[in-house]
Amino acid sequence: MIEDEVKEWRNRPLAREYYAIYLDGTFLSLRRGKAAKEPVYLALGIRPDGRREVLGFWLFGAEGESARNWRQVVRELWERGVRVVKLFESVLPGIEEAVREIFPSSKWQLCVLHTVRDSLAKVRKKDREALAQDLKAIYRADTVKQAHRALRELEEKWAGKYPELVAKWLDKSHALLEFLNHPKAIRSYLYTTNQLERLIKELKRRTKVVEVFCGPQALEKLVYLMLVQENERLLGRRLRGFAEMQLESCHAPGHTC
Repeated sequence: MIEDEVKEWRNRPLAREYYAIYLDGTFLSLRRGKAAKEPVYLALGIRPDGRREVLGFWLFGAEGESARNWRQVVRELWERGVRVVKLFESVLPGIEEAVREIFPSSKWQLCVLHTVRDSLAKVRKKDREALAQDLKAIYRADTVKQAHRALRELEEKWAGKYPELVAKWLDKSHALLEFLNHPKAIRSYLYTTNQLERLIKELKRRTKVVEVFCGPQALEKLVYLMLVQENERLLGRRLRGFAEMQLESCHAPGHTC
């Protein structure tokens, strides 16, 4: 039965190690007595060799996205065999605590592009271009030291006018700039959740024909069929920067591949 296939796939053992795991969600309309939009939680991993893998999807009901549910997602990844993750990446700050609790040796990256968009949406139109350039100086820096110098300049220039915006960048700088501690060849994959966003966009496109799912099983079935197909495609391709990084490691003195 398809229900058994879905359950088996969602509970399948995972690899021990992933370089990065992206966590994000989207909302789909579902009827439980009455129709309402419910969050579908998703996790996408990048293996050390650059192959991507859809790790799973979760439904917890109509309460909306919550830190408690994300903690359950992260815990389930551990229970299914994941042990080593260099970097978790998300749009929501609430996931940080779950990562620290269950994967204490892992780092956490807050999506830079989402933070930039959110920042620019909260400033006056006349200031957006100048602020965008100042923010770009932070996340396009070559080193963490350069990024912190640009952060200080942001504070000096904008803290008086937009104190809350600047405070967020300062308070979350450890998470916004974590990607700069990783090899340059793969940073473009790490400072944003775009890898998972593309998958979510495809999911929304394929489910668009269903205005309201008649129940959880109907939703799970269609999401499963789509994700399994996408997973095969993603596992068959390697992200270029990771391949280059592995090649450099192979050529390092004393290392053989």
